[in-house]
Amino acid sequence: MAETAKIQAEAPVEEHAAELAETPPSTGGTAILRDRILIDGGAPLPHLDSPTAHAYTAFERDGDDVKLFALICMPGMPVRTDLMDRLVASGAKGLLPLVEWGVTDWPATGQRVMAVVFEQPLGGRLSEALESKKTRINEYDVVRRMLEPAISGISYLGDSGIPHRAIRPDNMFFMDEDYQELVLGDCVTTCAGFDQPVIFETISRSMASPAGRGIGDLRDDLYSLGVSMVFVLLGFNPMADVEELNLLSMKIERGSYATVCGNSRLPLSMIEVLRGLLNDDEDTRWTQEEVETWIAGRKRTPIQRHGLPKANAPYMFQGHPHTSPLTLAFAFARNPKEALRTLKSDETFDSWLRKNLNNEDLAVRMAGLIEQAGIMAGSPSADDEAVVSRATMLLDPTGPIRYGDLAFMPDALGTEIAIEMLIRNNIEPLTDFIDRELYEPWFKSDAKKPPEAPAWHRSFKQCRNHMKIEDLGYGIERCLYELNPGIPCQSPMIKDNFVAEVSEMLPTLDRAANRVEPDARPLDRHIAAFIAARFEEDIHPHLRAIAAPEEERRIIGILSLLAFLQWKLKTPAILGLASWLGGLLGPAINTYHSRSTRRELEKSIPQLVRKGSLPELFDLIDNAERRRLDEGGFHEAQAEYMKDENEVFEIEGAEGERDSLILKSGQKITAMLTIMLSMTIISMLFLLDAW
Repeated sequence: MAETAKIQAEAPVEEHAAELAETPPSTGGTAILRDRILIDGGAPLPHLDSPTAHAYTAFERDGDDVKLFALICMPGMPVRTDLMDRLVASGAKGLLPLVEWGVTDWPATGQRVMAVVFEQPLGGRLSEALESKKTRINEYDVVRRMLEPAISGISYLGDSGIPHRAIRPDNMFFMDEDYQELVLGDCVTTCAGFDQPVIFETISRSMASPAGRGIGDLRDDLYSLGVSMVFVLLGFNPMADVEELNLLSMKIERGSYATVCGNSRLPLSMIEVLRGLLNDDEDTRWTQEEVETWIAGRKRTPIQRHGLPKANAPYMFQGHPHTSPLTLAFAFARNPKEALRTLKSDETFDSWLRKNLNNEDLAVRMAGLIEQAGIMAGSPSADDEAVVSRATMLLDPTGPIRYGDLAFMPDALGTEIAIEMLIRNNIEPLTDFIDRELYEPWFKSDAKKPPEAPAWHRSFKQCRNHMKIEDLGYGIERCLYELNPGIPCQSPMIKDNFVAEVSEMLPTLDRAANRVEPDARPLDRHIAAFIAARFEEDIHPHLRAIAAPEEERRIIGILSLLAFLQWKLKTPAILGLASWLGGLLGPAINTYHSRSTRRELEKSIPQLVRKGSLPELFDLIDNAERRRLDEGGFHEAQAEYMKDENEVFEIEGAEGERDSLILKSGQKITAMLTIMLSMTIISMLFLLDAW
């Protein structure tokens, strides 16, 4: 593929994506998708691979002559199911025809995977066709063969407000062997912008990590289309040997058009449209309507480039000269320790902001940040990473949010959570960032923000609210599923089954019942959060019960939630799950006071387990009438017991009083006898004296 490097740009540096690209496709077996499409696991098509999805031969069971291929998505990678729904069988011009998509068993790995089936492009990739000289596109036919079909595809997506975000020469295909019908390729098997080389991204989004570039909008698609057209017209990538930071600096200082085109000669007839597409000012960058107007032959008003803020002298940081605060923010984020030293002790930095950049307000804000950090030294909000994060947002208020190794646009919060949690297995820095509300400076800055910014801000705050609750159904897991509709449930119990819909949860748990430990619970943090995020009904009462401190209440809460799901979703009998839950109900049964009731429940459970009905099982265990009768009987028994106790006390009290009376009577008689005896003796003594 050495030839291809002339047209293709370097792919984004993402460790796990690179590993997938270098890993041979897993082969073997045949998968069936939605009972109509067969995917041959033994017939890989490496020339149709996407950077994070391997391609395999596919065909209709009915024997349709149309050649198909399937992309098997990378496990854990966020996919764009909303766009799949939009594109399937749409017949949209300018887009690779998406025939079917869904989850299927993949024999090669023993997992269930997301598969996306497309019609095979018989002419292959645009980049490969040009470099192998099978065809060529010059200034005279670039509009008809490349620009028009691309704009057609972009316009179709524009109607639904969902951008493509993967436009580049190696992701454009010829559907025919005559190299006339060009289409935009796969844009659904990974998150928006993830596969894009840096040069195809706008200035702000190119500074984010691949996972953090965000959904963006059609203006981002038009920008990448402009870069792609330059590559095709020149026949090579003029920036192939330029380091990323230098490329960014050149774009900021010279503008994207001058940087991408370099000193190369472009056809005069194409300069106007390329300037419009590569305009760095998003408000004046050409829209698809303006491109269509240009194609129709109507002239446009020449674009006046408004340069980004630039100093009249560079500031040296880590051996690189910076005339723009944007590139300096990018460099600060990559070298936080040196950035902190600069912020705290380099007086020339303050002077550069005031005199060379001529931004007194920025200098004052930066000084205030450092002063505040000194006052609050020792607090989490004043640690080194937090200070550098705030400094980068002051320098580049519309660029990515940066914190430690994180760099993502605010509309990429969901995909950033997914990648950090599921791919990199390093979610703590992001949760720390959200918990400390370090995103607030981005939203509170005076810089102009997109109209969607308030909605992004609400997502951050809602995520933080979920994280503050430690109970099942909340936490960062809830954020993962709320913000990523295409992510399946990641519970270790069912992860390999690719449960993407709530309706699939109970049948999957039913199958899992045969391989779990007897004392395991059929509900963990991921399952609870998945249900809470994807189920339309209110389940908060069930979650409160599950969060109870008493074991018996937690068990009843789990049963009540799963029974509610079976009832609302009308799920057929689930014998395995019913048996699993039945074996856990001992503590719940023991909450009844009546021994006979407990024996009755223990005898009835096996009968209901064999019916596979969780609602009936729940009604047996937590029936309101049975509870009332049990409580009433218990209170009656208590009253009867107290009555008997009182009688005993009365009897015991009467006997005690009789003994006391006898004792007192005896004492009185004894006293009287003693007195009478004494008087008798005294009388006799008187008589003797008288005699």
